[in-house]
Amino acid sequence: MTRELLKQALDLILDPEGYYPDVVKNIRAELAKPEQAPAWHDAPNAPGVWLFAGRLMEKMYEWRAVRIQDVRNPDTTHGRWFGPIPEDKT
Repeated sequence: MTRELLKQALDLILDPEGYYPDVVKNIRAELAKPEQAPAWHDAPNAPGVWLFAGRLMEKMYEWRAVRIQDVRNPDTTHGRWFGPIPEDKT
């Protein structure tokens, strides 16, 4: 279940015509957990390996894997970042 769907469900449950405290408590607990899967971002927000997708020309894209050590100063030039990608333990 995505975080956005949980947020939408929480808004519906908190509707003045009905209130379900156990469901609200469980959804809030789930939303408080850190995301487990990599996701798209405008800039890296955690150290690790990230996939960078940037547009070079109208129909040409650049894809590269980048290891980010310091999230305070990433190279975020005109693209999107997917990650952090978990290390392969095999």
